[in-house]
Amino acid sequence: MFTVPHTIEEAQIELEHRCDGPITCFVLIVRACELAQRPGVDAELVGNALHACLTAYGWLADDGARHATGS
Repeated sequence: MFTVPHTIEEAQIELEHRCDGPITCFVLIVRACELAQRPGVDAELVGNALHACLTAYGWLADDGARHATGS
């Protein structure tokens, strides 16, 4: 049974589970998209959890700087 996350920490647990393979930035993003689509889930909360996960794993700079992408 699915439990709707009500805190960033609860959403992070949903994003970081290791039941189906290793954690990669792509896996976190896909899981966040899937979680945000579920009924009753706050997409902003999921976005904040995704940001926290990507920062914690080192895939997102925590310095607040904007980085050029070349596009």
